[in-house]
Amino acid sequence: MNGGEHGRRDHRMNAPAARVFPGPFPLAGARAVLAPVLLGLLAAALPAWAHGAGLPVRILNPMHWPVLFAGLACGWRTGFAVGAAAPALSFLMSGYPLPFMIPPITLEMAAYGGMAGWLHGLRRLHPALCVAGAVVFGRILFIGCAWLAHVGAGDFGGYLRAALVPGIACALAQVALLPLPLRWMKR
Repeated sequence: MNGGEHGRRDHRMNAPAARVFPGPFPLAGARAVLAPVLLGLLAAALPAWAHGAGLPVRILNPMHWPVLFAGLACGWRTGFAVGAAAPALSFLMSGYPLPFMIPPITLEMAAYGGMAGWLHGLRRLHPALCVAGAVVFGRILFIGCAWLAHVGAGDFGGYLRAALVPGIACALAQVALLPLPLRWMKR
């Protein structure tokens, strides 16, 4: 066994937590638990804070940022879990999202985190493409779920504009900016 193989084996044996939260950046020990927990709390607290401050949450999409980053940095399982938990936690903190919107937003956020992590960790796509793919996939699920639940009863075109247009600039910013901390982490 050469030194390189021995070093890799020892690293894996000393970092069992990295297998619990596998991702592009395997985290060991306390970081393997703290990173997802902190990203989950951030995903719940940012929208609660934005609602409390009267900020335009449909334009800023404060929950989306940490959920997408959780998928990119920690893998699809963690991204999915953070995304699935964030809407209910945010509701408990602030009363938002409104109860009838929790199921479609939960589906959307879980898709964001899971898809971003899957595309980045398993498909090895560039992080910007991962974010773009996750956002498109998540929005399609959200609109379909919300429409089927009659949240957007009435004019479907009007509902699409109301659901999609406010967040377009934010989605483009997410595609451009979320890969930057990953590049920093790789160094």
